[in-house]
Amino acid sequence: MKKLFFTLALATCSLLASAQVVIPVQTGKGLVRKSNEKIVLNASSSAAPKKAASLDDTILWGYYLGGIDELDAVGIGAAATYYAGYFVPGDALLQGASINGVNLPVYTTANMTNVSIWISEDLETNVVEQSVKSETLQPLSYNAIALDEPYAIPEGGAFVGVKFTITRYASDGDGYPILCGGDAYTNSLILKFSNASGTQDWGDYSSQFGSFGMQLFCSDVTLSDRSAYFSTIDAPTSLPNATVTTPAVIVSDGSEPVQSIDYSVDINGTKTTNHIDLTTAIPAGFGQQGMVKITFTAPAEYGAYTANVTIDKVNGEDNGASKVTPVTGKVLSKIVPRYTVVEEFTGTGCGWCPRGWLGMEQLKETRENFIGIAFHKFNSSDPMYVANYYPTGSLGIEGAPGCAMDRKLRGIDPYYGSDESIFDDFDQLNALAPEVAVNVNALYNDNCTAVDVTADVEYLTNGGKYTVAFVLTADDLSGETTAWRQSNYYASYAKTGDPLIDQFCRGGIYGSTYVYLTFNDVMIGSSYSTNGANLTPALSTNEAAVGTIATTSYTVQMPTKATLKEAIDLEKVYAVALVIAPDGTIANAARVKVSGEASAIHHATTDADHTEVARYNAAGQRISTPQQGVNIILHRDGTTSKVLVK
Repeated sequence: MKKLFFTLALATCSLLASAQVVIPVQTGKGLVRKSNEKIVLNASSSAAPKKAASLDDTILWGYYLGGIDELDAVGIGAAATYYAGYFVPGDALLQGASINGVNLPVYTTANMTNVSIWISEDLETNVVEQSVKSETLQPLSYNAIALDEPYAIPEGGAFVGVKFTITRYASDGDGYPILCGGDAYTNSLILKFSNASGTQDWGDYSSQFGSFGMQLFCSDVTLSDRSAYFSTIDAPTSLPNATVTTPAVIVSDGSEPVQSIDYSVDINGTKTTNHIDLTTAIPAGFGQQGMVKITFTAPAEYGAYTANVTIDKVNGEDNGASKVTPVTGKVLSKIVPRYTVVEEFTGTGCGWCPRGWLGMEQLKETRENFIGIAFHKFNSSDPMYVANYYPTGSLGIEGAPGCAMDRKLRGIDPYYGSDESIFDDFDQLNALAPEVAVNVNALYNDNCTAVDVTADVEYLTNGGKYTVAFVLTADDLSGETTAWRQSNYYASYAKTGDPLIDQFCRGGIYGSTYVYLTFNDVMIGSSYSTNGANLTPALSTNEAAVGTIATTSYTVQMPTKATLKEAIDLEKVYAVALVIAPDGTIANAARVKVSGEASAIHHATTDADHTEVARYNAAGQRISTPQQGVNIILHRDGTTSKVLVK
């Protein structure tokens, strides 16, 4: 995950609360993020054209200040008229400032007409509406567009955006014209659009898609000589009295480059100071950023603490900003490995889900501390469909494929993650020291129809009330009937240049509308009910004191549906214990192979009765008599076998 690209950082939240117009938060219905095929923009073309003369001596303001090559695209995949913008606050640093122009990111100008820049104070009447010739816009680039007259930002703020029409949906770029990036803040992406199906009125989509990538050229912005503060500081975890080193992002709004800082850390009234000479100076200007690592000593007591961090001096002189950045740290009794859980919403009927399958397989192969739970609830016709599991919506997932990571990072793509790589997200979360250690044991019952699972949870710090949920997963699930076919939309697309995705594209080894895959980490049972309630009994003690070990057990039922049951190799079933923190995130997890007399029971069952009860051809169609080619025979005991009929 990338750090903040926001100029106002945390302060932006309070500024936007003063918006005069309340924009309803939308669910994203009708809109899709272009993560189905991640847009790969040409980084070499990401530089903006030379600014017009009227934009000289201005500063660049925006919720996103990164390059165009790091933006995602959003659209409705059809011809439509789009309005996209955001709210610009009129107080704080922008008080008395003027907007001289916009820096507009453009993916493609094909089939784009009626482009205009607009400014409105109420989203009903435009106080500025300036046409832009689409042929003057440079694709795959930021475009500097000067306003005919500077617009003075009123005290109550204003909405600024762009309007354009896509006349014909002829390519991916045409149908996904809104470029977004960075983190989300209220009203940092507002959209309205209309097409042949009707009109979708204004809505705030920032929580679904991030912030609109447009930037503003502003003048008359008053900057202090030296003004810098910490926008974010990673929460540290350590042993008592340990030296803590943690990354921190500096935002500077000063007219001088930041070459050094002196900062102080106050923990429970005890204040320490330190000095940092920056290896690379943070440039002068508004919203400039840099990364440093700050150091302080953790308290002696176990548990959570708050460190208030302040930049006192910039370049050896008093800092013009007085912002105090609090960070919550934790002191543990010992450092143990974290096992990071990735819960993926998927299904054989989901044509984009081969992407999720790829992401989960790559994590399984490359990340030792990965625990995967692929719950196939997209379509009930999926042979791996199991109804009882944690609610998809509670994981922040709105469509398949989607995933959550330790229930801390919710609603992200299982291949691209929150930005460009699921690996980046995984490595960041997995680096966090857990506050609990967990051990899990699992045994089949006498006839392998259920698994008795027990978890022991050791508290490594004081405080918190934890719960445990249990999940059964299975590896190497596959089948040869049509029910097991995985839908694949990528087969209709040319190769993207990503060798993994290209396997499923036209001409790839899996370049068919339906493909047969082997599925791993498939959820086949859990301690959750069908309505998502966790049925595991409470831990044996709620005394979350350092060194305490609490225990709980639950019996998870094995699946009874024949198509799934017959595909499961009982030697490849695993039990997962999820330790759920008070805030609903996964504090830590453990995974163990289910043990017992599974092998003997499995063979005894499959050898019981091989009487043929049905026969199918290779396409999965039932046949009444043997036919030439591969025949699939269903036996009375639920097993299948293949025979070649000549």
